[in-house]
Amino acid sequence: MPPRRVLISGSVLSLQDPCVLYPCCQNCVSRLFINKSGFHRCICKKCGFICGVDDVKYRYRLSFGVARNSDIFGVAVFGSCLDPYFGVSAGFLHRFMEDLKKDAGDMVHTLLIQAVKDCFVGRHFIFGIKVSDEHDLYFNSCPVSNPENTPHLFVACQIALPNAAIVGCTVI
Repeated sequence: MPPRRVLISGSVLSLQDPCVLYPCCQNCVSRLFINKSGFHRCICKKCGFICGVDDVKYRYRLSFGVARNSDIFGVAVFGSCLDPYFGVSAGFLHRFMEDLKKDAGDMVHTLLIQAVKDCFVGRHFIFGIKVSDEHDLYFNSCPVSNPENTPHLFVACQIALPNAAIVGCTVI
């Protein structure tokens, strides 16, 4: 059965991964890998898409530690649903950061990560989670048995503030 979407609310506890942007395939939105041997081309290992380094599209990816009731789990949020929280598209942010790196170097990425933490950590959000049958019990307040004690990681295709009247801040 194909995955369906469930809306859950939770508080962001932490940013799990400092990778905020990634080069994505224009066909399947998977991560592109840069082939630096000889030609500077990017290759999608999932569908075989190839493009030049200058033609790469970028996409947002944020990985959070989230608390809901007494459970802690991971949520990875992808794509343009994050544009309103950054104030710009992922491609624009990448170009902007590359320009700033010429003067400020690695400090640009450090400042971006801090801005992301300031914008998201400690705040309450509603996540649109893709759920398969194995996770149904979890979302009915009965946690899935987890013998390895590893936190669950869910993929969100939507993120929103719980009250639309509340004006949030943007990262940029």
